[in-house]
Amino acid sequence: MALDNSASPVSDTPPSYDAINTSVSTDSTRCKRSVFSFLQSKQKRRQALVLSRIHEIVSSPDLNVSSVLSIIKSCAAALPTAEFSNLLQKRNIESHTALYWAIVNHRREALLEFVKFIPKFSRACSADLRLACVTASDHDSFMLLNLGDNFDSKDKSSRRMLGCPRDDIQVYEWDTADRSKNHFYVHIVCRMFQKRLRIARKVEVEFVAQGRIWVLHFDMTRKEYWSFEYHLSNDSSPVYHQDAIFEIEAHKPLPGSDTLQPLCFYSGESCTGKLVPAK
Repeated sequence: MALDNSASPVSDTPPSYDAINTSVSTDSTRCKRSVFSFLQSKQKRRQALVLSRIHEIVSSPDLNVSSVLSIIKSCAAALPTAEFSNLLQKRNIESHTALYWAIVNHRREALLEFVKFIPKFSRACSADLRLACVTASDHDSFMLLNLGDNFDSKDKSSRRMLGCPRDDIQVYEWDTADRSKNHFYVHIVCRMFQKRLRIARKVEVEFVAQGRIWVLHFDMTRKEYWSFEYHLSNDSSPVYHQDAIFEIEAHKPLPGSDTLQPLCFYSGESCTGKLVPAK
């Protein structure tokens, strides 16, 4: 038998440790990336499924109201708490949040359940909710979600220190034949009004009426008198008929009188201006 001596001899020497270590390290990294990619993809699919159910809740006209709570709870259970909260506050449904559509489409049960999973609204979510209340002219939701509380942080802080409850603001829109008049009536009870005015030197309240957010501003920058203004918030469209009558209920009668007479203010052509008592 002839042997070819020119062939390379077979080496019995094992591969170096460095070669083995490099190979194992590369394989381990690839495995970790593969697992991470799989988990990330699975999480995205879960988020997409939850978002589709939320979309159905806030938009479907045929959804059974009795099933809303169970669906929302199952959606919340499918994601970590913080992740579900963030999902609800993102503008991921037609450029708005799920809460926006819950307000606009009058899904009160869903709205009340959603907010249970949100410890504090983000600034962007709060702005979207204010816009929803304007769109739906929904003062009740505006008050329910405390959307006016962040308007004046100094007043909010002083109310907290005083143990002052929230202001009571009720809006009644008149059903008149002439829709162009846009009449509405607002009853406001400012809690601890005088203390708050002395401390912060101003008190501001907001309410929703006729598809706009209105602002009442009481100012005490000068010692000898206080002033009063009203205007629209930046979330609102302009209004052209802004005539208004303001009545401040009396807590005690004037000297020489036994009857309580309200203090009346009348606005003229200007939307904002210093008002004086009517003679």
